[in-house]
Amino acid sequence: MEIDQHDHEGVVPPSANWYCSHVSQCHDNGVYAFGGRNDILLYQLIVGQPDQMDGQLAFIGILSLHHGRVTCLQLSRNGVQRLCVSGGEDKKIVLWDIDSKNYIAKHEKHQAKITSVTISMSNSKWIISGDESGTLVCWQLAVHRFIVGSIRKDSISCIQISPYSESDFAIGYNDGSIVIATINVETAVISEKQLLRGHDRQITCLNWCPVIGNPFKSTSDNDVLLASSSRDRSFRIWNAYKTEVISSVRMPNRIAGGLRNWAKTGDVEKQAKNWITLLWLPWDVTRIVTNYHSGSLLLWDLSNCKKPQHTVFEDHPNRCHTRTVFNIACYTYEQRHFLITFSLDRQIICWDATKSQPIAVLPTLGGQAHCLRISPLTSSLIAVGLGDNCIITWKVSDKQRCYDSRTLWQGIDSKVTVIKWHPKTEGLLAFGTDSGKVGLYNTLSQSSNSSWSFHKGTVYSLSWGPHCYCDNMSQAESAKINKLTLYSVGGDGIALQHNSQQIESHASNINEIIAKTNDIQQKFALRSELAWKPDGNLLAIGNDDGLIEVFQSPHLKRLLKIQCQSRIINCLRWHHHHFTNDRQLDQDVTCWLASGSNAMTVYIHDIKLPQAAPSSTVITTSYKQLRGHQSRVTDISWSPHNVNQIATASYDGSVKVWDITNCHVIACYIGHIGRILTVAWSLRDNDLIYSGSQDYSVHYWRISKFEGDRISAIANDQSQTSNKNFKKKRKNANKVSTAKDENVAIAKMNQTDAAVLPKVDELQSCIPDASVINEISSPLTSSEHTNDAQASVKEEQLKISSGKKKKNKQRSLLPFCANADSRPKIVQRDECSKLAEIIKGKPIDTAFSDFESALGVALFADRETASRAIDFEREKHLLSGNIEQSLQLNIWTGNTGEALRFATENGQLTDWLVSISIAGGHDVWLETAKSYANQLMSNGYPQRAAVYFLACHEVHQALDCFIKSGMYREATALARCRLSSEDPIITDIYLAWARSLEKESRFEQAAKCYLALRRYAEAVSALSRSKDHSAAIAAVKVAQFVGGVPISVSWMKTCIDSSLQIYSINDAFSLCTKVDELKPFLLNAITWHELACTLDLEFTQLDQDMLQLSEEAASSKVESIDKILAYFRNCDESVYNRITKIELINGPIFESVMIKWKLLDDFHEEK
Repeated sequence: MEIDQHDHEGVVPPSANWYCSHVSQCHDNGVYAFGGRNDILLYQLIVGQPDQMDGQLAFIGILSLHHGRVTCLQLSRNGVQRLCVSGGEDKKIVLWDIDSKNYIAKHEKHQAKITSVTISMSNSKWIISGDESGTLVCWQLAVHRFIVGSIRKDSISCIQISPYSESDFAIGYNDGSIVIATINVETAVISEKQLLRGHDRQITCLNWCPVIGNPFKSTSDNDVLLASSSRDRSFRIWNAYKTEVISSVRMPNRIAGGLRNWAKTGDVEKQAKNWITLLWLPWDVTRIVTNYHSGSLLLWDLSNCKKPQHTVFEDHPNRCHTRTVFNIACYTYEQRHFLITFSLDRQIICWDATKSQPIAVLPTLGGQAHCLRISPLTSSLIAVGLGDNCIITWKVSDKQRCYDSRTLWQGIDSKVTVIKWHPKTEGLLAFGTDSGKVGLYNTLSQSSNSSWSFHKGTVYSLSWGPHCYCDNMSQAESAKINKLTLYSVGGDGIALQHNSQQIESHASNINEIIAKTNDIQQKFALRSELAWKPDGNLLAIGNDDGLIEVFQSPHLKRLLKIQCQSRIINCLRWHHHHFTNDRQLDQDVTCWLASGSNAMTVYIHDIKLPQAAPSSTVITTSYKQLRGHQSRVTDISWSPHNVNQIATASYDGSVKVWDITNCHVIACYIGHIGRILTVAWSLRDNDLIYSGSQDYSVHYWRISKFEGDRISAIANDQSQTSNKNFKKKRKNANKVSTAKDENVAIAKMNQTDAAVLPKVDELQSCIPDASVINEISSPLTSSEHTNDAQASVKEEQLKISSGKKKKNKQRSLLPFCANADSRPKIVQRDECSKLAEIIKGKPIDTAFSDFESALGVALFADRETASRAIDFEREKHLLSGNIEQSLQLNIWTGNTGEALRFATENGQLTDWLVSISIAGGHDVWLETAKSYANQLMSNGYPQRAAVYFLACHEVHQALDCFIKSGMYREATALARCRLSSEDPIITDIYLAWARSLEKESRFEQAAKCYLALRRYAEAVSALSRSKDHSAAIAAVKVAQFVGGVPISVSWMKTCIDSSLQIYSINDAFSLCTKVDELKPFLLNAITWHELACTLDLEFTQLDQDMLQLSEEAASSKVESIDKILAYFRNCDESVYNRITKIELINGPIFESVMIKWKLLDDFHEEK
């Protein structure tokens, strides 16, 4: 398959969201989905022939409905329909149809940021999601039912539904624990089946074995295996339902393989934030792929699960990850297997899994695309300055792979706001940042240097031009500077001239040169933009007051002023210089200067200077005016192929291509979601344009596919009206264009001609009870259902694209009556005559064939007829599942008790129903509040339930809410505040809390609970269950303080030994002296202390010093040494063996031991 990226438009997307356990996946048709910022981006994996190591990730669409960062997604299939479910920080779960790129249903049951979501792979029966608070929401799609619960009060990091049991799923928590949970559909309860403990830190990935049974044991056919990875740099294989660890693998400190020498990698513990992810290969269940902290992929062979071996995927220059990989996805095509990974290095790479080689690379952007420029010397080389403190460059000429990209970050410490290629030196790129820094980056050697002069604000403009100097500068000095100089303009309103030969020097203010050359005494306006004419003859400078000044090099003599605009100049662009000698042109287009400002209109100035023009010449007219943008103009790019075409970018979210001859829009691109910041016309293709936006993406698109502009016709009509009508119509045109173009903004570059938003009746065949899932609140006809669904989607999408919330029009609670009011006029005239008859006494049932046809006059007749109309609407709401609307109508008719009774029986009570229940009296309110509290408790909201119970003065029931949810801390606090200290429920809370803590191995907290109950023996017992020596000291202190609590001496000996093993000598001393039975161990502790102190020294040198001792001194110590050795031979053989192995018998250790021994003679006499 031949691959050419220029055959279609595409997107360089925002980076996939980092540190998310499952935010990318590949479908069985090769569609790769990943979450980037608030959107889900879709790419099609296109692979070449088996003998060709090439591939491509082609952009096919975007799913945009979230208002916060997308943190998780998973793909599934429901028959022929391919689905995607996503969750985000906006606490919203959304179900998507990938083929039509529309959302099907959503819910907002979570109260905290969603961290993980999973969906049944075969039938899409369950969607299970978890959040930071530990809450689980199980969504049963077929009946639109929710089961809310919580197993542990810890943040959930990942969830995976079991492929072998649709009601079982695995949950990974931030504390390293894994829970196998199950859903009981009948009781609507989520319960724990198994608890898997072994990891020490956050669980980062969970993968069920692709086949049932244990592939490592032929006799285990019914085992279900689960793989887990953690931030403790390890992964494990579990027998999930037997809580057995089949294999535990810790990442090696060093790896070998690939083109890079990983053995030279620094200490892995000093690496930023460990993250381990894994993928159990479905085509080979004995192999697992994991990442490595340096960016490599490791293929683990688990045939020998006790000692698995790994191989490293091959690394190719510029086609491999250099930083942590977060997600691994897989795809199989015609017996070929592929992996897709994304990393902290902002690259998405597709790998041939069989050959362990990369075949395609897609760069992504980690920040806003502030400035995009194409190299004038290498037309296939593009650079983008980003808001994540880096510059990305890539070549687009290689047909064998998507991109050859590089990320430049060294020497850049803030957002890159502007870049500019050197017009004559290959690979030299100037950059400016929002901190005011100006520097040069050599992209060939990847080295950078910065100017010593900083702007006092963001750098907005860079331009290369000849060196300028005053008239009094000598010719010898000016001759030394014969190369181009870099000019910059910053937020401080100053234009600086930097010596590119010695960039690490101070820059000069060109205002000083202008003032001396032109004899100007007054203060200069603030500079906002500058641009050198390509031939280096003229310099145009824009000011914040809209004035443009043109100067002549090299002395910057002012030639003229242009005052066509009154607002700050944002961009100035001279026409391309290669049209200079084009004889087919009627005029010299290189004198054309385009300017854009906050005034939305783009001006084209034809600067043809007269032979002798005074410096005070002011031009107030322009050659052409391009009207059509609805907000400030941010960038301009002249076509290098057609002299009469220009592209402009604007904050209104559009890029317009203009024909200057008639000032009409040729094409308008509105594919970005957000403000457009930069635009560049391809130097190689006259039909291709690149644009960058605040949505963290760069789009490249073809003019021929976006020809015409729905806004242009309106804009041209506006230009012929008065100024007042012009502004009014432009505002209306903006609303019309926004409404028309929303689908384009969401579908983006989807090349199909199908409608962007589906009809709801089409979705009913894909998802059971789709009409219920979409929760259409009013019972409209099928066409009205469609319009309503489309309107709701557009409202959501408009909030994203415009950044402002649109004020929603309130829906009628009487939709059938409202529809009757919209009937044709001839029908309404007939209704008027019938209404007159009804008012005169004719029964309404006689005037109309049925009551539904009489709804047009029901509200205009008597009270009884109006009540019948309300009852009719209420019944229709009930049939459509709109419980809340039905309850409101019940209250309208005075049936408050009936409404409350119905809501209570169906679990549909709400806050506002409880608040109005007081109208029925205190007893009614009390009963309703208790029922609502029970409803909240069953839905998994114990805090809110407890508040309502407290409002009813039911303190014990409020405590039960916390106890049943395992929230013992809250229960304790509430009980202490509201109950007497003698209340037995306080004892029950502490006991239950202690038992729960002991199950979680949190013995210190459990001991606190026992101490609060004055159960000292149980507190000491809880501390004794910990094998740490510090726990032993605490247990001894507790026992001594309260008295009469026995402590196991054998356990204390074990703690002393563990203290000595880690050289915690003071703790060992403390234990030995506090218990009489342990005092014989004191000499042991002293000797260990001396050994520890000495072993830290070089004992070979120490022994040489001791050889200098006299024979008398040495012989005097023999008897003492023999006694000590005899003592340890009899009392502690392990210490004796350690001492005799170390040849320090004549060393200074025992001198120190003997000194302290003598101090204890009274104790050791009997020994």
